[in-house]
Amino acid sequence: MCYFSCVPRALAVALAAALLSLSTGLARADIEGDRFESSAWHVRISAPKNWQLTEKTAYPNILLRMARRAPDGRMMLAAERVAPGVDALAYAERTAGILRSMRFQVRSPQLHSSTGAYFIDSQGRGAFLRQAFLVTGGIGYSLTLSAPDSRTRGQQLRAFDYALRSIQILRPGEAAPAAAPTARAPRPAREQNRAR
Repeated sequence: MCYFSCVPRALAVALAAALLSLSTGLARADIEGDRFESSAWHVRISAPKNWQLTEKTAYPNILLRMARRAPDGRMMLAAERVAPGVDALAYAERTAGILRSMRFQVRSPQLHSSTGAYFIDSQGRGAFLRQAFLVTGGIGYSLTLSAPDSRTRGQQLRAFDYALRSIQILRPGEAAPAAAPTARAPRPAREQNRAR
């Protein structure tokens, strides 16, 4: 069964192949409440309110799926190794080019100023997507929102922005605290990249 219910199976496979590397290693990951963490990919993310999380995916580089009904929306977090010198803008432009070759209408990448990520909006074949791209430490991260129509995508943009802002890039060896998560807001990915 296709992850994106609004995207035909062949298109979902093509999107996943375009966004993911050929790595077959399994990443250790944990879900605790509304928070997901992958020590292998050095990333932590929090889900928006009323979104369901699962780390069970058909592709090794899709780390997390999130879903919500009413309004219907789906998000996924993916990670892959990127070539030296590839930054978030280049990563976004590469994906935009792949989507255009698949006859998607794609807006040019735009900077998400509070995180340093670049995002694109695209639509085609019944899929309305927003994708954000971050690159740090040789790893490219992509967060994708999928909705069945542009109106629903618009209704889910606040949740997408929340998830994007919650992304934390972990230093190697950094683990989740044993205690319950605090109410402190996560440091934006852009600040974490500067701290390295």
